Amino acid sequence: MVQSFGGGAIRRPALTILDLNLEMTTPSTVLQGAAILIVEDEYLIALGLEDAFTDAGAGEVIIAQNMPEARLALSREPPVDAAVFDVQLDGKADAGFALAEIAAARNIPFVFLTAYSPGLVLPERFRGATTVPKPYSVATLVSAVAGEMLRGRRRL
Repeated sequence: MVQSFGGGAIRRPALTILDLNLEMTTPSTVLQGAAILIVEDEYLIALGLEDAFTDAGAGEVIIAQNMPEARLALSREPPVDAAVFDVQLDGKADAGFALAEIAAARNIPFVFLTAYSPGLVLPERFRGATTVPKPYSVATLVSAVAGEMLRGRRRL
């Protein structure tokens, strides 16, 4: 299903009755004080996302630019509240999926960023995951992450 939030399209599962709260809740309400992990190897993009999530109310934004940094951030206690994974990282076309495995095991909601959409085929385990295609609006990504947190996508 493709929906538009803040001017961009995202692919995510169909809405359910639990999603009605999303219509009445703003991203800043959901993100207030949250710890958000941004896994993006392009530093200027990561800095822009850090500003966007901070402006939306996140209490802490952690930037990881490679697999070791991302794995370390995903292992922290307490865990981050949500994560954004660039699918391609460290020159590997599917690095984001390996990180999503770790996040899923720790019950951390996440969103994939990808330049491959709409042609990207997600691994079967993540077919229901929210995917935000590049280029995207920052508002779209922030809304997608807030939506995942609100829906409690901690059951993958």
